Amino acid sequence: MLNPSEMLNLFDRSLSGEGLTPEQRERIRLRFIHAYAQAMLQNSQALQAMASTADLATLTIRELKQRAQAHGITRYSLMSKAQLIEAIHATTTH
Repeated sequence: MLNPSEMLNLFDRSLSGEGLTPEQRERIRLRFIHAYAQAMLQNSQALQAMASTADLATLTIRELKQRAQAHGITRYSLMSKAQLIEAIHATTTH
């Protein structure tokens, strides 16, 4: 996987022979940087969500039920461990 600097260099090289003015090239470059930053942010959020789910998986059902109650989740006493994890995760990511 390319690091951000390598990615930007590759993008700049791809624009060099396109007959664009420097202003057009800069606008396109800024759009690319913005899109890349958004993608990295989404990836980071997804990784955080996965880590959060993994942390919840280490808890006992009793601990998960306590957390579910604290989060105001209804009918938590009827849920399986997987359902508790999903419900708690849903309340903490929205």
